[in-house]
Amino acid sequence: FGALAAALVAERAGLPGTSPESILAAQHKLHARRVLEQVAPEANLRFSPLLAEYGEPIPEGLDYPCYVKPVKAAFSVLARRVESRAELQRHTRFGRRELWVIRHLVEPFERVCRSRLPQAGPSHRMLLEEPVLPQVAQYNLDGWVFGGQVHALGVVDAVMMPGTQAFMRWEVPSRLGGDVQARALDVARRFLHSIGFRHGFFNMEFFHDAASDRLSVIEFNPRMASQFGDLYRRVLG
Repeated sequence: FGALAAALVAERAGLPGTSPESILAAQHKLHARRVLEQVAPEANLRFSPLLAEYGEPIPEGLDYPCYVKPVKAAFSVLARRVESRAELQRHTRFGRRELWVIRHLVEPFERVCRSRLPQAGPSHRMLLEEPVLPQVAQYNLDGWVFGGQVHALGVVDAVMMPGTQAFMRWEVPSRLGGDVQARALDVARRFLHSIGFRHGFFNMEFFHDAASDRLSVIEFNPRMASQFGDLYRRVLG
């Protein structure tokens, strides 16, 4: 919520910043997928909204396994791979206390989104995505935009705890080939231009499958990844 609050304050105060609409477009995960499908479909994962309210029966006919996540969340909360309809039903059957927390956390974002980016649709929903094989490596592209021009700060390799989705460490300089890093920056440039992101840091999380050479965007964060600022400073100066 800090990036959205900062954009709203900058707009009100006439300070340098990017538009609140661009922040909303990046943070609304379903809308971001739709934008990416238009501007960089080769880097998008298959996706669809989960057409069920919290706790409602899961529709029949979905493809499994799949990766489920909230349309608006933080720190991968409630995001996980599910193997079956029964598992997805259990994952989305929240108790009264959980629903209270979910709705109160998302509602401030939803109120701004309804007034500034209504085409994105409701934020109180879940998103289904194509799962990626556990052995596919994950990376982070960090950069900044100034005057509408996109610049790369660097790429960080994410090293996971074996057999988990938990990060063990980050490595920079990246071992990823320069050609793939250039492709990632090109995807970021197209996406950021499309949503009107013209000023500030950004972080693009992505997969790269070395076997197929496929690059797939996980998500865009309209801010710098805070854990990398110190890492870049120590390595790059």
